[in-house]
Amino acid sequence: MDLSVAVVIPVRNEERDIADCIRCIGNQTVAPETMEVLLVDGRSQDATLAIANHEASTFNFGRFAIIDNPLAGTSAGLNAGLAATTAPTFARVDARSRIAPDYLERATAILHGDPAIGVVGGSQTTLARSASWRDRGLARAMRNRLSTGLSQYRLSRRSGPSDTVWLGCFRTLELRAIGGWDERLAVNEDFDLNERYRRSGQTVWFDVHLGAGYVPRGGLARIARQYARYGWWKGTLWARGQEVTGRHAAVMAVPVVAATAIVGMARLAGWRRVVVSSLLVLAAVDHLGADAPGSAPERAMASTTICVYCGAWWSGAVTGWLHEMLGRR
Repeated sequence: MDLSVAVVIPVRNEERDIADCIRCIGNQTVAPETMEVLLVDGRSQDATLAIANHEASTFNFGRFAIIDNPLAGTSAGLNAGLAATTAPTFARVDARSRIAPDYLERATAILHGDPAIGVVGGSQTTLARSASWRDRGLARAMRNRLSTGLSQYRLSRRSGPSDTVWLGCFRTLELRAIGGWDERLAVNEDFDLNERYRRSGQTVWFDVHLGAGYVPRGGLARIARQYARYGWWKGTLWARGQEVTGRHAAVMAVPVVAATAIVGMARLAGWRRVVVSSLLVLAAVDHLGADAPGSAPERAMASTTICVYCGAWWSGAVTGWLHEMLGRR
């Protein structure tokens, strides 16, 4: 049995992160010579390609290639990598992800061990970009179990079927047969692909031991734009008929319930008490959802970040849904 694996990395201007990403791939328990490492570049304008070439040269990869992605989109890049590989197993790895040393070995074993599983992915752990309290607080917020969308890959402590997984490993021929990634989608392409796998009768499998770190781009403004974009596309897809899962319904309902409670409380107790109570609730969400203690500045940054990305995603989802629905009329 051919156990070689293609590791496909879509990139665009990732000079800060690509070296660590490739280093994690080269240090896998899988022998480097059994890997095809395909860097699909969306016309980077920084030193991404030079750094990637230098780092890859320190490992004995079976194949390392840079593939041009003139469309620049993530889905187009992944499909370009899918078309170029000859390996039977396909693993998506992002430039800002840091896969665990046994990631590829474990994922390949799961796929080859159960033909009913079409996709396998694991847990995501957000890593601080630096030791500053701002970066630690931002990472703390994005690891919060209560505010990050209730995704299994962020919450679960048990392996099992899932609606979607992060990154993902696939059998190459099956991935081609199902059509790869939808290039019309700027985001949420993974959920769409996993949904098609589930509709085809195959299992999307979350493995709690299949771990990877994730380094956020950093900065509240970037986080707000990123999550508003995620939400906008999610709302658009719902308007087009994509299934609204139970966890998504719960996420959309929470702000409505909270806003109703705030208005009612303000009428009874006044806005000053509402503000104080809201800050206490936010601090409680940070405390209860956190995975470790933190300093006061870290907790304050985390609480602020939670407000930013939750509000941005929710408003983006509502706006995307309305835009799509009104555009049909």
